[in-house]
Amino acid sequence: YLCLEDGLGSTSPAGAQEVMAKKKARRAATTKISVKAKPKTKHVSPDFFAHTKSAKWNRQKTLEQNYGSLGIATDANRSSGTEVAAGVSVIEQEVGEPRAKPFLPMTEGKMAEIRPLVRTYGDDVERMARDRKLNMWQNTPAQLRKLVDYYNASLEHLGRQKDDADAQG
Repeated sequence: YLCLEDGLGSTSPAGAQEVMAKKKARRAATTKISVKAKPKTKHVSPDFFAHTKSAKWNRQKTLEQNYGSLGIATDANRSSGTEVAAGVSVIEQEVGEPRAKPFLPMTEGKMAEIRPLVRTYGDDVERMARDRKLNMWQNTPAQLRKLVDYYNASLEHLGRQKDDADAQG
């Protein structure tokens, strides 16, 4: 340690203790922040067959017997295919047909990006992919094929013709 009091840079134990005391004081003056652990919550998985089990569940039977009466397999490796198929058909009847997903047309901004490419190259996605100016996002031919198909489907959904879209752009 250097002693700064005499100006010569000599070492002395008194100067070393003074420097150490300043470091301890600085360390003690700083605020300490403690990070607490988040409380752990137990994950509970949903019971997908609750609506089926509530009406037909018999508390006197075992789990396997109740699942068997409901047509649900407890062990896929042990059960035969007919039991599982019967159980699936019972559940499918209760659930019904799946709803069709509504078609969401392409946004106007995305249509504005694809429109010049379609106007210039038609359906030739290989040439679209090589055009660096019109294909500003440098989409691959596979991506452009999906975008062109989605663009055409959006035009049909919106009731526009290709010529109407070209006149707008």
